[in-house]
Amino acid sequence: SDNATQDICPTRWRLPTGGINGEYQKLYQKYNNVLSDLKLASSLVLSGFSKSYVNVYGEFWSSSYYLREGYSGYMYRMSLSENSIGPANGYPNYLGLSARCLAK
Repeated sequence: SDNATQDICPTRWRLPTGGINGEYQKLYQKYNNVLSDLKLASSLVLSGFSKSYVNVYGEFWSSSYYLREGYSGYMYRMSLSENSIGPANGYPNYLGLSARCLAK
């Protein structure tokens, strides 16, 4: 499967899918890379991945494995910064990032 078998979300909630056909990509396309519109519509915040990056970056896990030769233990993520959006980036799954759960 291309999706994780475990989920950190509560019962009846789930992580969004990632990758070029995932839900993060669809969200990105809907708002045409306009970060202010995306943040307003989805309540995504630039929460950072350490104290020094709060209000600078937002990094959100997906449920989808990053399947690419030479990479193992990577998941897709949605990456936000003050001036860009990256909806289909891979990142090592052992690093702590934010999670945005969706209702099933």
